[in-house]
Amino acid sequence: CAIYVGEGFIIDAVPLRVRKIKLEQLLEEYSYIVVTRFPFSATLDSIFPDDEKQYTENQSKMAKFAEEQVGKCYDLCGAKNSVKKEEENVIACHLGNTDPSYIFYNKGKQEIPSKFFCSQLVMECIRHTDVLTEEQLMQKYFHSDSRTPTGLAKYGYVNLIGLIGYM
Repeated sequence: CAIYVGEGFIIDAVPLRVRKIKLEQLLEEYSYIVVTRFPFSATLDSIFPDDEKQYTENQSKMAKFAEEQVGKCYDLCGAKNSVKKEEENVIACHLGNTDPSYIFYNKGKQEIPSKFFCSQLVMECIRHTDVLTEEQLMQKYFHSDSRTPTGLAKYGYVNLIGLIGYM
């Protein structure tokens, strides 16, 4: 998982650290690439019906947040735990578990992590835009540590991220 931040650069979380590299380097390092888009729709009408400025501002916020994380450590334990958290917090919601005590964290809004795994970095970038409500930010479903890379591609992130294709 990586965030395209413009001018041919991406930011991703890999074992040891969050780094900023050229897109070409990413393509050389991976045997397959899954491409998603924020928002899922190729047009602006799914999330920002009449506000291209808001769309652009949110893209800038995502890139700025990603830039601020460069150099932070990789979270290997978080990556390992994300499989179970995705099962409990994401897949369970898709199966219809709507018990309010299950959906919400008691501790409130999630703090910015001090280290990241790849899909968590992507999720945190989205969380730092204006597309989620305060209530959504407190829900387990929207917490950044609850998605694996496969889950992010398969389940998306509500209507914010969706699979475009493979390279």
